[in-house]
Amino acid sequence: MVDPSILCPNPKNWRRHPKYQQEAMTNVFNEIGWIQDIIVNKTTGNIIDGHMRADLAVKNKEKLVPVKYVELSEEEERQALITYDPLSSMAETNRDMLNALIGDIRQQVSDNPQPEAEAMVNTLNDVAVTQKLQKYDPVATEWTGMPEFKSEDKTGAHSVIINFEHLADMKKFADVTGLHITEKTKSAWYPYRAPLVKVGMAYESDE
Repeated sequence: MVDPSILCPNPKNWRRHPKYQQEAMTNVFNEIGWIQDIIVNKTTGNIIDGHMRADLAVKNKEKLVPVKYVELSEEEERQALITYDPLSSMAETNRDMLNALIGDIRQQVSDNPQPEAEAMVNTLNDVAVTQKLQKYDPVATEWTGMPEFKSEDKTGAHSVIINFEHLADMKKFADVTGLHITEKTKSAWYPYRAPLVKVGMAYESDE
């Protein structure tokens, strides 16, 4: 058992862990705790596997985490970084068995609701989507907890396309209507309305 704050991230680690994956892992921690060690190379002190778990442990201010030490040369460490996760991802999925397992856990959560139940259901949904057992719904997945809003209707009551045979005709039309129209004008309001300025709020990821 080791203080996670002293563990060294591997400078050659090529894995990146998006926010939704971190949230899913946090849900697993909260529900069943630690079930996998962080692997560290004793030779260099670098993490071989478990960067995300180590980061979450520091973020959650955990004092001790389980660590397994291996002794690899620097060359073997590079090989481990390249092959460890990809070899695991080459395993095939028995979709019927996985689907049945997810269904069993969902039923268990439904029968015994706990404070962490909703988080675990979200994790199960993530697994189902990544394994293509259910379709990815970006609205339901990404907009969870976001505020509702309505976009104001800025369209006019009616619109007409006017074609000019000559540029002089266009200029005469502009003089009569008082509109500023050039060869680059795509549309205009009558009576004249100043162009809309885009303002508002945006959402930014933690990354």
